[in-house]
Amino acid sequence: MSWEELSAVVAENPNDFKSWEKLISSAEQINGGIVKASSDEDKELLRILYQNFLVQFPLCEQYWINYALWEFKLGETEKAKDIFRKSLTTLPRSLLIWVAYAKFMIDVETNRDKLHNQVLEKGRRMIGLHFYSHLYYDVYLDYLKSEDYKRYVFLLRRILEIPLYHYSKYFKLWFKLIENSDMEGITLIINEDDLKSWGHMGLQDLKVKLRKTYIDLYITTQYHTFKLWNLEKKLTHSNYFSASPLQEITRNDWVSYVLFAYTQSMANPHTKNQHLPYVNDQFFLTVIERCLIVTGTYQDFWLIYAAYYLRKNMVQQAKEQLLRGIYLNPILNVDLRIQLVDLYLITKEVQKAHSVIVELYSFLPNSYEVFLKYLTVERLAQKDFDLLKEFQDKLEAMQSTEYEAQFDYLFADILRYDIPVEKLPDLFEKYDTKSSLIYWKSYLSLNILYLKSLKKFEAIKTLALERVNPKLKDDLEEHIRGIFY
Repeated sequence: MSWEELSAVVAENPNDFKSWEKLISSAEQINGGIVKASSDEDKELLRILYQNFLVQFPLCEQYWINYALWEFKLGETEKAKDIFRKSLTTLPRSLLIWVAYAKFMIDVETNRDKLHNQVLEKGRRMIGLHFYSHLYYDVYLDYLKSEDYKRYVFLLRRILEIPLYHYSKYFKLWFKLIENSDMEGITLIINEDDLKSWGHMGLQDLKVKLRKTYIDLYITTQYHTFKLWNLEKKLTHSNYFSASPLQEITRNDWVSYVLFAYTQSMANPHTKNQHLPYVNDQFFLTVIERCLIVTGTYQDFWLIYAAYYLRKNMVQQAKEQLLRGIYLNPILNVDLRIQLVDLYLITKEVQKAHSVIVELYSFLPNSYEVFLKYLTVERLAQKDFDLLKEFQDKLEAMQSTEYEAQFDYLFADILRYDIPVEKLPDLFEKYDTKSSLIYWKSYLSLNILYLKSLKKFEAIKTLALERVNPKLKDDLEEHIRGIFY
């Protein structure tokens, strides 16, 4: 297809991922290919396409990287930095982006302290516990080896305790370091106090003792790596965003991994082993953020994320994750918005709750769950809100529609609201031709339990047994017996 045809396709269907990819590729090759000397119009077109694509598909890590590197190729280094930073706001623990960002900043950042503290160390804190973070550590170590050997040794020692896919590679580097060290080099490996506590030992004896110490650590790290591998091996083909729906088995494998990390992070701090790298909050945050790159369009994972923060009484952070999830999820995934409304109500942000639920209700007026939440919020937002009229209008609107049976449950729910019961008989009587079991159960309960009218109850009972769906008559009779016994 031509560029114009592809543009028309994505304009009509913004979710057509393959057409977007073809469109961007076409723009990159326009007029012989985008270069510094290309026209401003061609360069701006490429920017607009990347920006719009990433609004539509913000989980596509490689496209964030491609966009940043395009700006760099066009001589816009500061713009490239801004795009990398923006990508890490959207995907804060993306291993792919952090690796690319680190390589980029090593090449362009002249302030070495800023590079170390604001980029390389921040990246380590964000993705250092990722099972495949050897990709990042290799970049970091290569840089330090020539720039700051003391920090190189310190970082390498730190890596040894982390269960990683390539854990053994770093132990080989460490043992080689021990083997090639003189006495001065040994002081980088072991601190002065420990060295004194070992007594007066020669260099070779020190090396033997160090090798034994780190062989023990190797065995420990190996054990925990294999433990994680039992979860990781199921996900080897599911580490990146795909526009295609995920298979159920893939979602279940991610659920297992996320819940493992969640459970470990919630272990009792007085009983859990603080020395295990995966028994802490940073490990959970690494796993859940990594998971969301793959599963971000599925609401269940965002709900787990929010639950993690709620367990810690961090309501604001829970709301922030729900908002991120809402941006990525279709409107039909109502649970995210419902929970956000509940959290806004907890923090007494009624107007924010009102904005969310009104928008949701406007899209899904036939959702029973959404309607009930809408009533809850409207009663708080409007002092003169007429609750009974809302029930009346909704029942009338749903009559003779495919949603009528679902909304018949309003007859049961209305009894739980603080509406004067003497106002309800007229509403119920209006619908006494129904065959709905829930309607007749509720009508009977209204008269015997709320209005305390045995006479009216008996009259309605006779009518109910005549009009209820014959297949449900036994259920109704059992309900009637249950009222008295």
